Amino acid sequence: MLLAVGRTTVFRLAKEQGFPKAFKLGNKIIKYSRIEMLAWLKSKKDR
Repeated sequence: MLLAVGRTTVFRLAKEQGFPKAFKLGNKIIKYSRIEMLAWLKSKKDR
């Protein structure tokens, strides 16, 4: 787990510009690219 936040927070963050796009693995399963998520976290840290 890269982010220790709830689902609601993830959905709120997903509306921000630059947040990685999700992809569906199943009917109710949404995932994010680990590489893109790490890059996003690094960009937040570098600010």
